[in-house]
Amino acid sequence: MLLIENYKDYKLSAKEKMVYYIFSSFSIFVITMLFFDTLSFSLGAVALCPLFQGVYKGYLADKRQRALRKEFVDFVYGLSAAAAVNISVKEALAEGRDNLLLVYGPSSNLASELGTILKKVECTNESEKILLYDLAERTGIEEIKSFFEIYYGCRESGGNLIDAVNRAGQIITDKMIVENDIKVFISQKKLESRMISIMPIGILGFLRLFSPAYLEPLYETNVGKILMLICLSVICFAYFKLEMMTNVAFKNSLEGEIPEVLNRISLLLSSGKVFSEVMEQIAREGENSDNSVLKIFTESFKNAESKKIPFIKELAARARETGSRELIRSVGIIACNIDKGSELSGRLDSEAEMLWHLCKKQVEERGKTAETKMSLPMGAMMLVLIIITTAPAFLTL
Repeated sequence: MLLIENYKDYKLSAKEKMVYYIFSSFSIFVITMLFFDTLSFSLGAVALCPLFQGVYKGYLADKRQRALRKEFVDFVYGLSAAAAVNISVKEALAEGRDNLLLVYGPSSNLASELGTILKKVECTNESEKILLYDLAERTGIEEIKSFFEIYYGCRESGGNLIDAVNRAGQIITDKMIVENDIKVFISQKKLESRMISIMPIGILGFLRLFSPAYLEPLYETNVGKILMLICLSVICFAYFKLEMMTNVAFKNSLEGEIPEVLNRISLLLSSGKVFSEVMEQIAREGENSDNSVLKIFTESFKNAESKKIPFIKELAARARETGSRELIRSVGIIACNIDKGSELSGRLDSEAEMLWHLCKKQVEERGKTAETKMSLPMGAMMLVLIIITTAPAFLTL
């Protein structure tokens, strides 16, 4: 299996492209035939397939990253066992790869990555540390990068490696559980909205199959053709509107980003680094990150250096500017425990766990609010159903 250069950018294989184009071409052809009953138009509409390829690639990339994160959690606990018996990193990687192959089979991306790393270490004598950091960068998953920094930080500083690895694994697992709960909730809403969107098409297909003569006025008159064009446009608009309403994006909100940063700080402190080193590293990461909280830390760090004032004072001022109670409280915890090392790490873990569950609750509340807003597109779908089922009768008068 070839190594993946960027796990966020999915490149379709020849088989996946074939499956996508067959499915999308068939779907577009059937829908346009149902609404317009014109072969030439339906064949021309198939040319729209490439426009939706990006959506399909994004879905596959997200699915691959979720699978990789799940594999990585199992790998982390394997490393914890390896650290307990004090075997070398190379032996731990080999053992982790073998365990992943047993559980996930040869399709495991992480097992393939570890196998390639081991081969490079043996054949070219490259540093496994550099190769593992490269893997973390390519995956685009912050937890993987954090874990390797903690792992090597503890080995180099003499910190408690077993405890650090176990804590890292537990934090990643807890975060995955909350994220999965949110995804299940969102998926339920998406399924409901998609079923509503399919209903007009299903009714139209049913009438075309069992009563084609009844629908002839919609295909043979100019008024009928215009009505069908309007109905299809309304269905497309309502579908994308429902998708937007049910896509409750918790990661892009400030509340969803705070626990990620707190976990990051906590894990870096666990590796044996002092607070100033951790903040400097967080500040560097924020320069190229989409996380708005990381950017606040970066800007605060730079401003504190230029003004020659304590970093925590500048960070507190920036937190107050955001008006986020969660961020203000989190900065307050850092300020009160800035010199307490492990105690700060524990408090940040507790705060992050609470914020993850608060985030989950907020997403559920947004989902319930979205249900009331769904009435407009759902009403539009019902209107389309009424037009499809009653318009032919009126057009024959």
